[in-house]
Amino acid sequence: MKNKYEQWYMEQLANIIENGQRRGDRTGTGVISLPNIHYTHDLRENYPLMFGRYFNFTQPITEMIWMMSGSSNIQYLKDNGCPFWNGFATKDDMVNKIELNRVERLKLHANNRGVPVTEMMAAMAIVPVEEIDELLDKNQIPNFIDEKVPNGELGPVYGVQWRNWPNPDGTTFDQLQYAFDVLKRDPNSRRVVVDCWNPSFLPDPKISPRENAAKGNMALTPCHFNFGFYTWELSHEERVALLPKNNHASLVSRERQETSIDNVMNDLILHRIPTHYLDISFTMRSNDWVLGQPANMNMYSALLMMFAQQLNMIPRYVNYWGWDSHVYTNHLEGIKELQRRWATGEYDDLEFKLDLNKKQDLYTYHHTDFMPVTDAFELLMGERIKFPIAI
Repeated sequence: MKNKYEQWYMEQLANIIENGQRRGDRTGTGVISLPNIHYTHDLRENYPLMFGRYFNFTQPITEMIWMMSGSSNIQYLKDNGCPFWNGFATKDDMVNKIELNRVERLKLHANNRGVPVTEMMAAMAIVPVEEIDELLDKNQIPNFIDEKVPNGELGPVYGVQWRNWPNPDGTTFDQLQYAFDVLKRDPNSRRVVVDCWNPSFLPDPKISPRENAAKGNMALTPCHFNFGFYTWELSHEERVALLPKNNHASLVSRERQETSIDNVMNDLILHRIPTHYLDISFTMRSNDWVLGQPANMNMYSALLMMFAQQLNMIPRYVNYWGWDSHVYTNHLEGIKELQRRWATGEYDDLEFKLDLNKKQDLYTYHHTDFMPVTDAFELLMGERIKFPIAI
């Protein structure tokens, strides 16, 4: 069985349906939910991809690269063929009502009368606030103004928190760059964690995702809300085995392992043989098993590959932790077809592998840099199965 990821995925799909609990959800659709699901995928073997139904592997990679940029706007996603967020983003015709404080209303009053703002403020400095409010109301100075909302905004979602976490002093902190710098400086650190669970910006469940984004909240509550890295030092034998097999220096190194460690070390340094494996663990507080899980495994595998390449490490384990993994009830019909296909056994030994183009830094990757090694892999996939998105 080469297709270990999809085997595990289909087993857990059946597990959720058979042993999960039916419950309500934010969308009103209804789900079957099961807690505490875990999986570890070894990227040294292959890349986690579904074959039982058509799956565009580039879309989750595009989404991850967009998150890494720190953007809150969907334009990059639209330009690169990733439509998932379209239904949650703000639209051109949206306006946001902004409440004005007393000073802002006085500034409007000064502008309406053609009086310098400083002069207006000086004149009002000795006037009781009740009288100021009465004056502003009498002159019909509004308490609210309409502010046009930019098109395609999602609010401070994933990447915004990763790259611009707000500090108490008004500055921001770049968690993603911090994680990279710590791994480079101290691979054994236990502090390489990135988090986007910021309660100050969680959406109001009483209004739509678009309305939340317009008000400056997250359009959606983060599903995958934190991740962290772990390194494992390669043994000397593992490093030697990675030397180019057709290189004379590697042959000499292998012959001299017993007698000349210095020569071997020189070869390892010359060929920039990695000293560490790199693992990633990510946590899902809420995971749509049909539409989300395959994409989440894909995107975090891609993130691990990018980090590892820039750090000259070997991407190894992708660890998934699911708190609430669930199947939407309107997906059950499509799941029957997916299960029928899997039962044929024709996907058991399929596997997918990717090469990654070398880039100058962590933030210049594009989905086209992830190049399939598996020939005609899309022809091996099952046909599309339509699963609706619960909004």
